[in-house]
Amino acid sequence: MVDVIDPVCQLVPEKRGRGGASRPLPGRPARLAKLLKMRSAMRTLVVLLLLPLCAALWSAHPRAWAGGGAKWAIVVGVDRYDKAAIPALRFAGADARAVAEVLSGVAGFDPGHVFLLNSERGEEPTTENVLTRLEKVRVAMQPGDEFVFYFSGHGVEVEGERWLLTQDTNPGTRALLRKTGLGVVELQQCLREMRASRVLQLVDACATDPWAARDIRDARLTDGLSRDLVLRANRAGGEREAAVTVFSCKVGQKSFEGYRGHGYFTYFLVEGLRGEAREGGGEVTVPSLVRYLQRKVRDTVKLEEYGQEQEPWFVAEGSRAMDWVLARPASVSTRPVESPMTAAPAPPTPTPAKAPTPAKAPTPVPAPVSLHLPAAAPGETVNPTDGSVLVRIPGGSFTMGSNDHDNEKPPHQVRVAPFWMGRYEVTNAQYRRFVRASGHQGEGDWEKYARAWGEKCPVVGVSWNDANAYCRWAGVRLPGEAEWELAARGAVGRIYPWGARWDATRCVNRANSGGRAQPVGGCPQDASPYRCLDMAGNVREWVDDFYDAYPGNSVPDGAFGQQARVCRGGAWYFVLDSYFRGAARDHAAPGDTNDRLGFRVAVSR
Repeated sequence: MVDVIDPVCQLVPEKRGRGGASRPLPGRPARLAKLLKMRSAMRTLVVLLLLPLCAALWSAHPRAWAGGGAKWAIVVGVDRYDKAAIPALRFAGADARAVAEVLSGVAGFDPGHVFLLNSERGEEPTTENVLTRLEKVRVAMQPGDEFVFYFSGHGVEVEGERWLLTQDTNPGTRALLRKTGLGVVELQQCLREMRASRVLQLVDACATDPWAARDIRDARLTDGLSRDLVLRANRAGGEREAAVTVFSCKVGQKSFEGYRGHGYFTYFLVEGLRGEAREGGGEVTVPSLVRYLQRKVRDTVKLEEYGQEQEPWFVAEGSRAMDWVLARPASVSTRPVESPMTAAPAPPTPTPAKAPTPAKAPTPVPAPVSLHLPAAAPGETVNPTDGSVLVRIPGGSFTMGSNDHDNEKPPHQVRVAPFWMGRYEVTNAQYRRFVRASGHQGEGDWEKYARAWGEKCPVVGVSWNDANAYCRWAGVRLPGEAEWELAARGAVGRIYPWGARWDATRCVNRANSGGRAQPVGGCPQDASPYRCLDMAGNVREWVDDFYDAYPGNSVPDGAFGQQARVCRGGAWYFVLDSYFRGAARDHAAPGDTNDRLGFRVAVSR
């Protein structure tokens, strides 16, 4: 048996005199006393020499004393329910997988500490499984640890009580709901008992009262649900450094699904943690992540869901909440969120070295592509590079803007020089010719829609950056915002390209599109005064200008500035007639893509 000896303890027994003074035992030989002192000094020296090594080994331990402890996460996504009375969600399971992946891959969580509960993979997200997992993590957790709880699914609120609906929830009666649902009060009690020093709760859920004849699919975030879900800094045994709750939307708003195979909130949550929400020091902090979420979710939902509102918000308590570093991604990942979850992040692909170009190498000839465009009529011309049919716009002064929407105010006079405008939106066939000739790697999956919809349809799934690259290749440019509006409304300022009255039969919209874009020029009634087609419907179109306030507009809009680009026109997906007006304007980030946003070209005269 080997004793572990504390070097600061006295190794030789001593007797204490009165007053606490020590004195050597009587009869101790002086030589023995000297040897014992030397041995004690040697042990002290050995311990001091070993301290740096011990510190290095300890710092590698997941619960090192410097900088906090281990990281734990429980990720719950419920898209399928055992009871048919609860409608399924499309993407809650995919959302949960994506969150679990980014925590393990980027945010520094040990994969063995990330517990995924969803209907497709991992533990089933039943109430018993969720509570059991919470208890197991609570037992294993220590002060100094971090904990993340994520939930995506339905919620209900009945007579002042609130539940998150797990897979086995039975909403048949209030009594069954109380027994089978995940009570919000019970959940918060579990989280309060966690010994973690920092806790983050991410909530992508809304609530409604199923007995008040409300459709659960249109649930909104209620004040009661948000109030009960807010984490508090106090916990069993003391005060937490950070207690943060992030909600997918504000009270009274709906949390939307259907963006690139995910809910809007979770798609941008994952992108933010991967690095898009990084700020100055290359770190993703609580404030930087929330600011990113608020901007991206708000702007994208408004663009994609024809004017609906969704804006995340958060509540933070604790002395370290606002400087909590959630992730330190080495670089911004461009891997799509909807990729299957893996056990570890894929290593970065090294950029291959470019081989030297042989002298006088022959120029490769791209395979021919049929552009499927009509021949130019009198007064029109054709761009030889891409085959775009261009119509002449005489230019002049006109009244731009309207009083119908805040971002269109005030109506003001603008003078535009003569120019040429694409009669049609750029098609998949034209864009394919560009890709084959230039080798351009786009930011969206335009080819997916091209395969599904055909070469004659307008190209979608392209960003502003992609559209601008196409224009440089073709020797053209994107139209300016004023040019686009003049071409759509004419000098007299029509409300719609054809006149003052809305007529859904005159353009491609949700009522007649069949759920997809249609071949360009297929709706000849949607013609502007200058014979430009599909300027009201079919797909929205990128223009060159930044999204900024018109001169004299004092209405605040957080998106105004030199960042977002303007989008014009309506689309096959939209319903409201206000989106098809010639003065309507919207915006998106230059790298954004979707299935209802394309472009047309212009040329200065």
